[in-house]
Amino acid sequence: MKTNFTLGPWHKGAGNGTGSIFAGTGRMRCESGGTVLYPIATIMTGFNEIEDEANADLIATAPKLYTALEMLMHFANDEKKCRRGWGGLEHTALINAAKDALSEARGE
Repeated sequence: MKTNFTLGPWHKGAGNGTGSIFAGTGRMRCESGGTVLYPIATIMTGFNEIEDEANADLIATAPKLYTALEMLMHFANDEKKCRRGWGGLEHTALINAAKDALSEARGE
């Protein structure tokens, strides 16, 4: 499957970048005024501060959520692993990836 999105990790901006979601690498360009960082997304603020912050947390966590779902689908599509059932290192890695992504998405 082809993925055309910017790879993670992503993070919420600070300082001049507050209100934007940035990638760890790749979305910057040298221009006449210096290096410019291009955000993945800009969060519209002012409606509800708590909701705006929660939306930013969820968007910034998108790559981790994607990876956890990919891991789950890989496991679910492997007939031998499914017959053996849950358990082992892959199961632990999948659960930890999902817990970590959900925790970040909740802003914890």
